[in-house]
Amino acid sequence: MMEENEHSTNDYTYLYGFRSRKYYKLFITENGICGAVIAGTIPDAIMADIMLPRNPAGFFLEPVYNKKILKRHDKEDELNPTIIDNLHFLKLDKKNFFWAKEGIQQVRIQTKMHNFTWPAKNSGTITFVLPKKKKKTFIMYPVQDVENLIESLKKIVSNVKVI
Repeated sequence: MMEENEHSTNDYTYLYGFRSRKYYKLFITENGICGAVIAGTIPDAIMADIMLPRNPAGFFLEPVYNKKILKRHDKEDELNPTIIDNLHFLKLDKKNFFWAKEGIQQVRIQTKMHNFTWPAKNSGTITFVLPKKKKKTFIMYPVQDVENLIESLKKIVSNVKVI
């Protein structure tokens, strides 16, 4: 069972997801969806084990990945409620974003595990359909509380579909 602090911080429900070789923390706020880049393709020790080659070179790369994982936690610690409410987090990385709830036409959640993180488990994918039929898809990693996520999304987006 997931602990409450794993999916809700300071009254924001959040999820983690991969998109375009970046690892994001997405916050569901009363005004929309905020996304902040917190890592590259190696967000935690589990993914480091999967990605590091099983040869001597992997042994030498381990300190590099450990440093990246620590950097991810530092970036995540910078994301406090004030910086999110004021959208100051957008200045931390050019890949950060905010989508106003009025601009989110649909949210699709597919709960079938995506093979990108195999053998580590994930919760499937979440796709945000934006104006002009733009689609932004994230692989939800690690395993997340999808039911709580759906509840929170329905508060700001009328069209939430689970596939």
